[in-house]
Amino acid sequence: TFEEALEVVRNSSSDNNASVSSIISGNDGMSKKVNELLIERDELLANVSSLTKNLVDAKWLFDESRQSHEMALVSLISKRDELSCKVKELTVEKDQVRINVATFEEALE
Repeated sequence: TFEEALEVVRNSSSDNNASVSSIISGNDGMSKKVNELLIERDELLANVSSLTKNLVDAKWLFDESRQSHEMALVSLISKRDELSCKVKELTVEKDQVRINVATFEEALE
């Protein structure tokens, strides 16, 4: 009958409205989750950016430190070479003094 058909349509419409409401609610939940994920992504990107900056800073400090150590090493090598030359000079002088002492002792005899 028409009344029964109208009741079926009403029930169907009510079911459809409930389904649409459920879908809208599900979409709202998904939108909220997407927004949460976007916020989390932004936080992770900020962390990556901060870590990258820290890495660049650390590399710069490492390079500066390495350069400083290399310059100190060059200075130490230069100083070692100077001292080595001085030791050679003093050894020659010591040998000359020994010769002079020996010559003086011979002259005294």
